[in-house]
Amino acid sequence: MTTPIRTAPGWLASVIGLVARLRRVIWWTLTFELLNKLDKRRLLRAFVIPRVRPEYRVEIRIPDYVRESAAPYQIEEFRELIERVDIRGKRILEIGSDYHMCSARLFQANGARAVVGTNMGDWRSDEALPAGVEIKVGDVSDVACPPESFDIIYGIAVLEHIADLEKVCRAIKTLLRPDGVVYLQGQPLWSGPSGHHVWYHPEPSAESAASAHGRVDVPVLYRFDQAERNPIPDWAHLVLGPDEMEGLLIRNGVPASHAAGITRFVYNLGDEKTGSSSNFQSAGAILDILAEFFDIEAERIPFDIDEERIHSSTKKNTYYRRALRRYSKEDLWTQGLRVWMRHKTESRAAFRIERDALESGNPASG
Repeated sequence: MTTPIRTAPGWLASVIGLVARLRRVIWWTLTFELLNKLDKRRLLRAFVIPRVRPEYRVEIRIPDYVRESAAPYQIEEFRELIERVDIRGKRILEIGSDYHMCSARLFQANGARAVVGTNMGDWRSDEALPAGVEIKVGDVSDVACPPESFDIIYGIAVLEHIADLEKVCRAIKTLLRPDGVVYLQGQPLWSGPSGHHVWYHPEPSAESAASAHGRVDVPVLYRFDQAERNPIPDWAHLVLGPDEMEGLLIRNGVPASHAAGITRFVYNLGDEKTGSSSNFQSAGAILDILAEFFDIEAERIPFDIDEERIHSSTKKNTYYRRALRRYSKEDLWTQGLRVWMRHKTESRAAFRIERDALESGNPASG
C-alpha cells in the first residue's frame, strides 16, 4: 500500500513561490546597496587626502590680528583644510581673499611657503602683509602665474559669487599642480531659503562694496544672516522678478528707496557682482559644472531648521511651493557647499561623491 503524496493547494504554492522570489529580490537589493556604499568608501579613500593627525585636532596658530578680525567661519573652514592636507612648504592660491586677508595670514602662520590672494576689488586693510603673502587684484582667471604654480587652491564664501564658473575651473586646472588639491566653499547659494544674499546699507559705504565677508565697521541695515534684518521671505527671490520683489518689500514696510537698493543688489542689476549671488546657480548646477572639470567630493550644508518648522513653513510659504516647479527639494534646502577637487586622471575613473542634506539629517520634505 502506497502513501499518497500530499501537495499544497495551488494558491498556497503560489504564495510560497512569491515569498521565495521576494526574499531573493530583497537579498540582492541589500547586497547591491552594501557594495555600492563600500565602493563609494573605496573611492573616497582614493580621493581624499587622509587627515594629517587623525588621533587629535590639529593645532592652529592664529596671529593676533587674525584673532581680532576673522569671522568664526574663516577659522572653521581653514581647519577643514588643514586636518586633511599638510600645508607646510606648499604654495597656496586663495580665490576671493577677505578684507583683512585673514585666510592668507593663517596659511602663512601655519607653514605655507607662499600665498597669493586674489579679489575682484582693491579693498584691503592697512595692516602690513607678512612675508610670503601677496595680493593680486582681479579675476582669478586672469592671474598672471605660470601653469602648475600651486599645490593648493582655496576659496571660502566664493561659490555663490563666481559668475563664470566654467572659466574659473579652466583657470584652476591650469594653475593647479598634477597632485594638487582644491577646496571651495560657499553659502548661501541662490537656490536656498536665503540665497538672495542680501547685504545692503542704504548709504554708500565701503562695507557694502566689500561684501559679506569684508569690512564690518559700519552696521549693515539689511542682511541675510540675521532674521530680524532680513526683509525677504524664504525662497521669494526664486519666484519673484525685480519689480515684484520691490513691491513686496514696500508693502512689508521697507522704505521705497531702500527697497529699490535691495532689489538692485539681489538681482545684480548694477552688474557689480561684489555681493549678491552673482551666478544665480543652484547647488546641483554648481556641482554639475565642477564635476565636468574635476573629480569631486561634495558636502551639502543644510539649512539649519528643525522638522516641525519645515512642515509648518512649507505649508504656509507659497514661494516654496512655486519654487518646487523649477528646483529640487534637495537644492531648496541646501544652504551651502563644501567641495574638494582634484584633477581627473586616466588611472582612476571620474567620479562624484556627494553627501547631501538628506544624508546629513535634514528632512528636505515638502
